[in-house]
Amino acid sequence: MEFLKKYRSMLVLAVAAIVVVTNWSYISENWEFLLKEWEQQSQNVDSNGEKDTNSNNDVEIPSIIPDSETTDPTSKPTSSKELESFKVVSWNLYNIGISKDDEEVKFIANMLKRYHIIAIQEISTKLSGPRAVVKLKDELGRTTGKWDYIISDPTVGPGSERYAYLWRTDLLSLSGRPWLVKPLEDKVDREPFMARFKTGDKTMLLANFHAVPTSKKPQNEIQHLVDLHRLYRNDNLLIMGDFNLSQKHEAYNTLKQRGYDPILVNQKTSLRRTSINGDYLAQEYDNLFYNNSVFVLKRSGILDFVPKFESLKAAREISDHLPIWCELAWKDNNH
Repeated sequence: MEFLKKYRSMLVLAVAAIVVVTNWSYISENWEFLLKEWEQQSQNVDSNGEKDTNSNNDVEIPSIIPDSETTDPTSKPTSSKELESFKVVSWNLYNIGISKDDEEVKFIANMLKRYHIIAIQEISTKLSGPRAVVKLKDELGRTTGKWDYIISDPTVGPGSERYAYLWRTDLLSLSGRPWLVKPLEDKVDREPFMARFKTGDKTMLLANFHAVPTSKKPQNEIQHLVDLHRLYRNDNLLIMGDFNLSQKHEAYNTLKQRGYDPILVNQKTSLRRTSINGDYLAQEYDNLFYNNSVFVLKRSGILDFVPKFESLKAAREISDHLPIWCELAWKDNNH
């Protein structure tokens, strides 16, 4: 026992060294994500060693999301120039972190590099999910501009997954901490992930959402999206994602009555397993709804990557959904 007491510190250091050496490959591959996680955990503990209980909109702050407002302002460029219009792309990336290799991540980055904000659904809840997002951010940075990312905690209901946003830090800045919408936890399986972005003195609030599959009746969730308008009525709100339901469905009626229009109409976005007479598009599942009293839709569309592959099966390795995109501008006197 005396020996252990005398050399306890040395033994602890030796064990720590062994752990680092034996896990060096893992640590070196994941250092950026692990560092951000550690930084966020440190920020959530005050000087008395107690966890920070402050929250945004009474919502628990996901532990792995970097807090852009409390980090060194010199480490993250913020935009002072106001964009006259901004481009958003939304994509269900089909279990990114499980099914995407490095070459596929490069392909994805090349497709998305021309946009200002990227919203991603269906990120694996395993550590490999956030790792893939970090790789995507790095690839985007190698192609154009300066990029950052935020990743949600796993959603709380069945079919748990993570969401993510990536954005051009030289054109936009993150405003405050993102959050999962607690008031919708009992109404949807995968609660929306919210984040505010600023360009100049104008701010927008994005809601990133993935509805349940058709077998579980997504219309029962879609009808609650109007709650986002009620919860954040003072924000300039955009609601996007994979809704697993066409915008024609009556479940959207209440949202539309509040002035929210879809960027796509009669546009299929999901992929069949096999094409029928050359038609490989299946359903009108993905969309983005914008408040028409605040925003003007300038352009919108899909990014059809299927022709870049030798077969539909090969294309589906990237995703079983096409990315959707839009360019929006503010109406006069709206901030």
